[in-house]
Amino acid sequence: MNERLEKLRQKLPEQGVDAILISQPENLRYLSGFSGGEAFLFISQREAILTTDFRYVEQAEGQAPDFRVVQIKGETSLWFSDFISQFKLHRLGFESQGLCFAGYQELQRAIEGVKEAAELIPCRGLVEPLRTVKEQGE
Repeated sequence: MNERLEKLRQKLPEQGVDAILISQPENLRYLSGFSGGEAFLFISQREAILTTDFRYVEQAEGQAPDFRVVQIKGETSLWFSDFISQFKLHRLGFESQGLCFAGYQELQRAIEGVKEAAELIPCRGLVEPLRTVKEQGE
């Protein structure tokens, strides 16, 4: 999984983002190994975080050893602003092809209250090209 993370990290500057929020289940599983539900990956040059609710924390810790697992509570708007304020981001990418407009609006509302809030940048095709090249174990 570590090689996959490094390949994705190399693509972040090309997209002009400091970090990427991964929400697509197939991309989430490909990058982390986590097969549970209700999760996001937050990947920057220095961080690899898997956020999930209490039902999946133990599973996430076992399946995603390259990630720091953070337990979240409630709707995205309740935890996302506190979470994102920990990082000094200017531009946060998100998977635009997998996030519905209502989900985007929820993220936008959550970061509006953050001092020096990051700009949300839609990104397409960051993980999918990595998934097309099969590794020896696949």
